[in-house]
Amino acid sequence: MLGSTIAVFMALIINSFIKISLHTIAAGGFLMAMLILVYDVTYGFVDFPVAFLGFEFRLSDRMILVIVSLLAGVTGTARLYLKSHLKDEIYLGYLIGIFSQLVAYRIFF
Repeated sequence: MLGSTIAVFMALIINSFIKISLHTIAAGGFLMAMLILVYDVTYGFVDFPVAFLGFEFRLSDRMILVIVSLLAGVTGTARLYLKSHLKDEIYLGYLIGIFSQLVAYRIFF
């Protein structure tokens, strides 16, 4: 929550001067949050109950990290493909998302 708040305020300030991708801020922040969870908390597996089928679907935390990394890459690629942003704006969005989560992590831990 704190990381998201930091990212929103940083985006508000920086976006007043230069254009940055809010989509990649979110993707970078989510990726960093997942990295922190995988390498600091380490649950090992995450179970997703499928109630209507009566079983649980189990994913490794590393597999979730791979999926989130791919989704973050697809987000940046889509923004470039649609010509909504330049490469620098995409990279800056990722950096702000990552940085905001790291700041929030350092505040709490």
